[in-house]
Amino acid sequence: MQSSLSKWGFICLVGTFLGCTNQATHSDRLNFEGSLSKLVQDESKLPTLVYTLPNAAKDLGTYNSFMVDPIDVFRVDEKDSLITDTDIQSIKIYFHQKVLTELQKAGLQIIDIPKRDTLRISLALSDLRAPISLTSETATALGQQFELGGVTIIAAFSEANTEVVVAVVMERSRGESFLSNKYSSNNFSDIEAALDIWAINVSRAIANAHN
Repeated sequence: MQSSLSKWGFICLVGTFLGCTNQATHSDRLNFEGSLSKLVQDESKLPTLVYTLPNAAKDLGTYNSFMVDPIDVFRVDEKDSLITDTDIQSIKIYFHQKVLTELQKAGLQIIDIPKRDTLRISLALSDLRAPISLTSETATALGQQFELGGVTIIAAFSEANTEVVVAVVMERSRGESFLSNKYSSNNFSDIEAALDIWAINVSRAIANAHN
């Protein structure tokens, strides 16, 4: 479904999720109007939606410091009782810390005040889905299909000083099945697993660009 979004539909989504997000110390708004319309889709990354700014002044390997904005979460279904407001706060803290940890493990510098070579990472989560915590025997007895947990991750990468967005990524991730012979530890274990993989992959990509 995501890969069928038009460019302008995608830009509208990104503007909704990230346009007024993250009241960080350096700025609370990215320069979407000045750069999103110029982004070009990298179709080689499908089904992940990736848009980049052509002829951007820098590539990942030339950024030597990084800033990670606080995470925003947008609930698709406010009545979804499987993920509580407390869970939402935990997910935001968890993902922010995970991204910072993986960047640091990759040997990358995290700062609070932007420098000339700083890449700003702004993140939003949407379409959160919790898995059903049932044993496989129970699921079989009920004769029903249960959707795995998952989350949509939207990331904007921008030059911290100019606030010009150089790349935007949107990816829908699903966790592992919890229809096993034990109960899941919580209602968002699948979401955490998806966030872990995303943070690791992005950190490795940046580290590899440096190497």
